[in-house]
Amino acid sequence: MLIDFSKLENTGIKKPSYKKKKSAKNIAKSDTQITSKDIVRALRMLFINHKYLINNAYIFDWESDFFSVTESGYVYEVEIKVTRGDFKDDFNKTQKHMLLESSEAQSNIKKPNKFFYAAPKGLLNTIEIPKYAGLIEIPNIDEMPVVSKNAPFLHRENSLNLLKDILLDKFYYRYRDFIVKEETEYLKNS
Repeated sequence: MLIDFSKLENTGIKKPSYKKKKSAKNIAKSDTQITSKDIVRALRMLFINHKYLINNAYIFDWESDFFSVTESGYVYEVEIKVTRGDFKDDFNKTQKHMLLESSEAQSNIKKPNKFFYAAPKGLLNTIEIPKYAGLIEIPNIDEMPVVSKNAPFLHRENSLNLLKDILLDKFYYRYRDFIVKEETEYLKNS
């Protein structure tokens, strides 16, 4: 039996849609959904008074989603989470978390002074956050982030002196990539 949908046009009955069902991958960004890029922007605002800011860089033995250095040389690392599953998966990196939890003085060169998680407001509870970490919540794309749980100092050594060579390399390669991109755009438009 075939249905003639042309007769339904004036009746107010809608023609059935055969679109894909929305899965987590197919859901388009809504106005309220906060992305990792939104969180990076918010963190740049929160840490505007820090001396150095960089995101997505291998500073330690893992990739840091967001990394900053204070004027006094303290290093802050922020792990960005936009889903609960992503937060839970982070604990599969057992070496990283054992190191962050460790109080051994020799491990201080391999970890930040403070470690935070950053997530959309309400995604994570402060009781879920490990003792060695803090929580920064982003209420909305247009609002300042809120430190819901301040991170304790993992150590008080000036990490900047220990990481200068690594940071110099990271900043140099980012700068070089930026220049190459600018030159490519210039030549393409000439």
